[in-house]
Amino acid sequence: MEWAEYHFRNRAVTADGTEAGDHFESAQRQLARLPGRKRPKPNGSLSPEGPPFPEPLEYLWQWFEEISMGLPISGMAPPVVSWDSLQAWQRLTVAGPVERWEAYTLVQLGMLRAGIQAEANRNNRNKPPAAKQRPPAIGKGSRKG
Repeated sequence: MEWAEYHFRNRAVTADGTEAGDHFESAQRQLARLPGRKRPKPNGSLSPEGPPFPEPLEYLWQWFEEISMGLPISGMAPPVVSWDSLQAWQRLTVAGPVERWEAYTLVQLGMLRAGIQAEANRNNRNKPPAAKQRPPAIGKGSRKG
């Protein structure tokens, strides 16, 4: 769940249409270039490395991605993995029987992603998009040479 939260938060789309992880990486590069400054230690949920991916559970993440492809989108809220969608996916794939803890984890992953997406959507609604700056005029009529 820690890795999934890190992943979902980095992939959350910000008001300017880019992913939060892109902003974080850009900030880290810019801070590293400041003269006389040491690279800051990461704090909060986003860090350059993040928690390690749980390799033994890779199959479960692949299942989650498969299920997510078929989730209905209503436009009112982020899609979640429901027990019905999980059952339909299992019936239509050759995944075989899903253990109870695996099913619970898949539903939890869906709820975690939906919560993070909803949070990002709320934050984006409260922030106006950044104003686009016009490039300086070049050529005829320009005073700069």
